[in-house]
Amino acid sequence: MKKLFVFALLSLVLTACVGPMTPIRDARDEQSGLVYGYFTGNLGVPNITLYNKESRVLAPWMKGNVPAHTFSNGLIVFDNVPPGEYFIYGFGVGQTSYSLGEHRIEVKVGPGEVTFLGAYRYAHKPGLLSREFTLQRVDKPSHRTVLQWALEATADTDWSPRLQKRLEAL
Repeated sequence: MKKLFVFALLSLVLTACVGPMTPIRDARDEQSGLVYGYFTGNLGVPNITLYNKESRVLAPWMKGNVPAHTFSNGLIVFDNVPPGEYFIYGFGVGQTSYSLGEHRIEVKVGPGEVTFLGAYRYAHKPGLLSREFTLQRVDKPSHRTVLQWALEATADTDWSPRLQKRLEAL
């Protein structure tokens, strides 16, 4: 278990060093889902990966794990998410990685669903090499605002009609 935890932290650090994400892609098929949310804090927008519940290795590049597209306003989008249960175990900002421990974030994605992850804000606690932080779910920006940002970010993709339908249902 300790080796898995160390490997997960190493993966988060390596993910944090990766350059800009590729553009949001069209849906691979009718079964693929899209997850969107808001995640930011006092050090900026983090690098995040959705880990498939069945995944045995917490490595972002492994099949079934989906890295986020991140935006400076705090929007995060996971495209082409296969149906299933996923977890966010932690996140990375710059060279620092943070583990959520038992407070991991869970999201379930049904076939073809557009799913709201929620809005979260973290606060890094100061200190030399500190990895201490707080994480809380927040009401602002609203679900509607985050959904509008996601709609703008996916404007040239086939996700746009699905998100527009979701916005109209709110």
